[in-house]
Amino acid sequence: MKLCRRFLECGLILGFSGMLCSMVGLFFQPAFGASEESAKSLSGKTIRVIVGYSAGGGFDTLSRVVARHLPKHLPGKPNIIVSNMTGAGGAVALNYVYSRGTPDGLTWVASDGALVLSKILGLPGPEFDVEKFPWLGVGQTDSQACMVMTRTGITTAEQFLRSPTPIRLASTVPGDSPHIRPLIAAEAVGAKFKIIQGYPGTADMRLALQSGDADAACWGWESMKVTAADMLERKEAIPILQIALERHPDLPKVPNILDFPMSNEAKTMVRLVSAPGVIAKLFAASPGTPQPVLNVLRKGFADTLKDDELLADAKKSKMNISYISAEQVTKIIREMNSTSPELKQKVAKAARPG
Repeated sequence: MKLCRRFLECGLILGFSGMLCSMVGLFFQPAFGASEESAKSLSGKTIRVIVGYSAGGGFDTLSRVVARHLPKHLPGKPNIIVSNMTGAGGAVALNYVYSRGTPDGLTWVASDGALVLSKILGLPGPEFDVEKFPWLGVGQTDSQACMVMTRTGITTAEQFLRSPTPIRLASTVPGDSPHIRPLIAAEAVGAKFKIIQGYPGTADMRLALQSGDADAACWGWESMKVTAADMLERKEAIPILQIALERHPDLPKVPNILDFPMSNEAKTMVRLVSAPGVIAKLFAASPGTPQPVLNVLRKGFADTLKDDELLADAKKSKMNISYISAEQVTKIIREMNSTSPELKQKVAKAARPG
């Protein structure tokens, strides 16, 4: 797999272990058997999936597709409701579920894997232990793209990165992927971006682009091509640059930031902030969830992401599904956490607000 090879390359540069490829290459590892009592406990229950971003964005869209198909893959077919809890670029929802979610498996969160890196870097916002969150898995990996409004007259990545007038770039909060990746990318090549922080999610970022409050924005292409499809089809905006470990197959002619000249240190920093794309659309339950229940939830989540009806539903919406197991997520996070303190400090210094 190309993504696997590039992630391994990233791992070698950052000091990650060589086992990273094998865990990303695995599609599913069966959960341990759950007790009959814990399986029956979901009957008549309601699982609340809290999305850390605003309605209509990529996380919200994916979570609602998952919610439609999840009940048939859980014993007792519990009810599933999806709600939105915005703030701090998704960190409010993660913090809430970590500290206040009920320890029974009935409170889930869907948020950005980049916030795990933010916590590892010591950035403000995330208030959880990355080693103690009971991850359920990933529903979608992320290859970030930047799109620019055509009213700017910008038509190439070179113009985008070399613009003498700072590009107004809509973003969420420091450490979240729509912020940290373009920020580090701009520093790596000397681009002039005026990053406008504070948007609750990509839906709000799109509105900022359409209203003229911003000129460009960067977020996951898998989300962008679905939620901003109308803007792209009308040529109001075009994908202009990728910030990822490799080019996405959909965008073979759109340059990647790593194609441009930069120092070895800058390249390493870009790769570090791009690495969480492998765990982009990340789902978790509340700490304290009993292991038998957690096993059932993890298996149900995995089976849902492989469900033929869900995959057909996602295809209609032009949404790709890329499942990563909880075991793989845990290993990837541990590898990121093993990054050298010196590199962590440099990236954190660049990303820290003020």
